[in-house]
Amino acid sequence: MVVENPPFEEDILKVLIVDDEPDFLEQAKLFLEKENEDLEVETVSSGEEGLKLAEEEEFDCI
Repeated sequence: MVVENPPFEEDILKVLIVDDEPDFLEQAKLFLEKENEDLEVETVSSGEEGLKLAEEEEFDCI
């Protein structure tokens, strides 16, 4: 029996960071993406934006 790896897209974890400090958002995104290339990081600057985006897209971690 041959076991195939899942498609690459399924290996990527989607992360949403919500914070009102633009510098923190930028640094957190850069740090996480540098530490783990299997992360796709989205950032928003308010809870309202975060809720809207979370309703539109599926995230593994918020």
